[in-house]
Amino acid sequence: ELKSLVQGKAEHIAQSFLNVLPNAQIQIGKNRYRNFRLIYNGTTQNPTVTQLQPIEDISDPLNLTKGNPQLKQSFSNNFRINYNTFDPYTMKSFFLFGNIRQTFNAIVNSDSLFTNGARLTTYENVNGVYTANLNGNMGFPVKFGETSANINLGTGIAFGKNKNILNKEVNEINSLNLTGRVSATYLYKELFDVTIGGNINWNKVEYSLQSAQNTDFMSYGANLDLNFFLPKNFTLGNTVSYTGNAGRAQCLAGCCQQPDCWH
Repeated sequence: ELKSLVQGKAEHIAQSFLNVLPNAQIQIGKNRYRNFRLIYNGTTQNPTVTQLQPIEDISDPLNLTKGNPQLKQSFSNNFRINYNTFDPYTMKSFFLFGNIRQTFNAIVNSDSLFTNGARLTTYENVNGVYTANLNGNMGFPVKFGETSANINLGTGIAFGKNKNILNKEVNEINSLNLTGRVSATYLYKELFDVTIGGNINWNKVEYSLQSAQNTDFMSYGANLDLNFFLPKNFTLGNTVSYTGNAGRAQCLAGCCQQPDCWH
């Protein structure tokens, strides 16, 4: 139950909610070598007093805010899947994790833009908001002389659909992210270890009402970690990393209006 007394107003803001939040879990295999779990739970998010107060905040004339006392509580369905397996004889491992979140009456910003450049932000409830992601990782040893190197391969995909309101119209925001990563770790007779790895990410975001803000770019990186184990429990370590981006060019004057402008 929420109550807010607004000074100078005879009526106060009052909201009350009664929730039944179900949760369930299915688990197959209760040992550390192989395990599968499917989990569901429901969650809610209440509007804050600031989001409910119908008082216009004019402290920043270019960014005005005003609450909406008619806001409803949002409710989300959350589904998670988790599978992992490990073979202690071959030292091979596999891990899979997935998550889906679906939200009803999601609380989003509702923006109104004015010709003088000012923006009035209030809040609305919308449906059709969800996120989904799936990640996997595989590890295995590779013989390297008298010892072996541990190899890890990972990948992931994430998709989301969000919404906001722009000048009374629904603005759909679709996002997609793909990732890939690889690393190798080699330990030599407890004298030193070295890890080398790389990753690549592809990000794409599309706005139904603001196509000028659409993004489509890739980022990539590499890292090298080297540790020497010295006497008296001393360790000397070095780390080198590199990060780069492709497809995120800065706009020069008039250049962003050219479809093939890269610099």
